[in-house]
Amino acid sequence: MKAKDIAEKEQIRFRFAAALDIALSESNIPSVRQLSINAKMEPAHLQRIYNGEVDLSLVSIISIIEGLEISNSQFFQYYDILSEKNIINFRKKLEKQKRKNLK
Repeated sequence: MKAKDIAEKEQIRFRFAAALDIALSESNIPSVRQLSINAKMEPAHLQRIYNGEVDLSLVSIISIIEGLEISNSQFFQYYDILSEKNIINFRKKLEKQKRKNLK
């Protein structure tokens, strides 16, 4: 695999995670943990997805979207309209959480 391909995959994973963050914030679901229950996924696995750390299968994507109780097209609208500012803000949010967890 070429380095560019790896970087592109990382960008897609992170973009998915940022879209997930926006969809979650606009839902009635209070946390990633609750979403993992709704999506019938292990909380640690969903947290890694939320952090943009793992590749997703189609089954995982559909489970997450169903857990959010929105349509596939609604979720991918979040993905499609992400701005660079959204991505930067999400990256800052994750870094802040990591610093908080280190304390």
